This record gives sequence, structure tokens and C-alpha cells, in this order.
Amino acid sequence: MLARTRERCDPRQHMEKCGQRNQKRRGSRVKASFYDVKTRKKVQADVTEKVKYDNNRYALRGKTADGRNLTKFVKKADWDNVQV
Repeated sequence: MLARTRERCDPRQHMEKCGQRNQKRRGSRVKASFYDVKTRKKVQADVTEKVKYDNNRYALRGKTADGRNLTKFVKKADWDNVQV
């Protein structure tokens, strides 16, 4: 019987190579946790866009189920990793 060899990849590389590709294929959006000021709770929402402000602050924008806008300020490294 021949032994099959299977290359193992680093889990971080696997997510970068395979995870993002599968995510795009399924058409799912990136989710993030935002603080909803009106309800005073943290909520999960789809990220709709990435924004860079003039004062070098980075933010993710989202929408609630009833259409209100949400903003979350993030680090540049996190902002770079989000695919919108």
C-alpha cells in the first residue's frame, strides 16, 4: 500500500489562502461588533465600508437591521485586514 503524503500548512496561512477565497465564493459579508448608542448594547452587523478620516483615524461602517448607521474606530492593522 502506498502512503499518501499531504502537505500541512500553517493555520494562519490556511485562513489567508483558503478562508478568504471560500468567503468570497459564498458571498458572505464581514461581520463586526459595533456599539449601538440608541439601544446601549453591542450588536453584530455587516461591515458596509471602510473609512479613513483626515486626522488619520480608521473606521468601519455598518448598518443595523432597521437601517441606522454604525461606526467603529479600529487600528490601521485591523482596517487593512478587512475585505469589503
